[in-house]
Amino acid sequence: MLTKRLKKPVCLDDACDCAYVLQCLDQDKSHQNSYMSDARAPYGRTGRLETACGEKSALDAAKTLETQKTLEAPTTLDICENAPGEKSYGDETAFNIEEEAGVFHKEPERVFIADDEPKIKISIKGPKARDIKENYQKALDFAQVWLKTRDLQVETTVITTKLMGSQTMPKAVIFEDNSAFALFIGKSRAYEKALYLLSLIVENYPRLILFAYKKAKTFLNYLDEMERLLSVVSYVKNHKRPGIYLRELDLPCIDTKFIEHHQGILGELLDEVLEREAIDEHYGKGSDFARRYGFLDKPGQVRFRLLDPKIRLPFIDCAYPDVTLDEKSFAALKIEVKNVIVVENEISFLSLKACNQTMAIFGAGYGFRALKKASWLKSKKLIYWGDLDTHGLAILREFRLNMAPCPVTSIFMDYATLERYKVSCVEEPKPRLEAELSDLTEEEALAYRALNENKFVLECPIKHLRLEQEMIPWKDVELKLKELGLFIP
Repeated sequence: MLTKRLKKPVCLDDACDCAYVLQCLDQDKSHQNSYMSDARAPYGRTGRLETACGEKSALDAAKTLETQKTLEAPTTLDICENAPGEKSYGDETAFNIEEEAGVFHKEPERVFIADDEPKIKISIKGPKARDIKENYQKALDFAQVWLKTRDLQVETTVITTKLMGSQTMPKAVIFEDNSAFALFIGKSRAYEKALYLLSLIVENYPRLILFAYKKAKTFLNYLDEMERLLSVVSYVKNHKRPGIYLRELDLPCIDTKFIEHHQGILGELLDEVLEREAIDEHYGKGSDFARRYGFLDKPGQVRFRLLDPKIRLPFIDCAYPDVTLDEKSFAALKIEVKNVIVVENEISFLSLKACNQTMAIFGAGYGFRALKKASWLKSKKLIYWGDLDTHGLAILREFRLNMAPCPVTSIFMDYATLERYKVSCVEEPKPRLEAELSDLTEEEALAYRALNENKFVLECPIKHLRLEQEMIPWKDVELKLKELGLFIP
């Protein structure tokens, strides 16, 4: 069900037949008829793939076609693609094949014809009468390439012109079975492997049948790794939320890097196979893969400094210590501070000092999972300071949501700050496009709207403004901390 010309290398891309036929494995004929009646295949400008096959043969045919992604063409034929305005069969001796497997949705009952061997017939877009008249030798060479190719069954047609008489030209190429088709395009091994893996899925992972049909291209992209991927899927299925580090997995030919490099596809497979209670939906399939499927993960880190020289940690007897703890240890801290200021810029975080009963935490962008676990933070006065741009305000919003119901006050993240320091702004490389952000104060929302609508574009030569924390004079920072009653002069 595709419209793709073959060239060198050949790409038979997006064959959807696999999607249909795989459904035949555990759905009845009436449902299939309905499914195929609703199908909409892109029609090619020329050519048709015709397949007469039984249920099993249709499965093989579909698998064959679906395995033909970025396939090498046989070297016996020179293949090129026509540019607009060129003759239909190219400047050199060449051929084009376009597939249109409309037979499956036009005549779904043909899937159940009990033919032992499917025959695949693909139209050849060759020279017309005008082409023969304009360049007889080129047309003749084109025909000879097809008609003299060994072990190739070619259907011909006769084209008659007044000047050249009757000429036999190739009309279609016919393959006796799927193996012959795979051999012709140089992918017999890939075809056999796809058949083996699909049989493995049908036998052991019935829930993945639907995945293989919906995500056929994804399935084919991982042919070489699929057996190893399925071994990981089997382990997780048989050891519900295993509670070990990925490094502890003892599977043949599987190491931590393999899993890390294939978290996306593994996540898709596991989501299909596992029961809902075995998946923690709070975490995604990518960087949170381990937590999503019940493995132990590297703990989050929290970096902080005590800004009151009178407050000391029991294990570090010095003023303004710079400490990093894992999230569990940080959550267990008992420190007598009243104020906590989260700072996104590292040099600003390091520059803070002499603040009464205050702790500074290095924010480092999106993600506050480690801080959320420290319930004692929610009894403190929380202050947030980040870059004043669309992403900075979105991070402020995320911090607020994570710390709720404890209120969060921001500094230097309002409209007045943006207007005051607009000449010090730089360009925000990839601004957020949302028109509004919830959970902002009125002044913060005004700043976001001004950034989003480029309010200062006439006053500044920059389209998307970004006020970095370093651009605010330090004396202004100290003044703000005094206003909040934090700064110790």
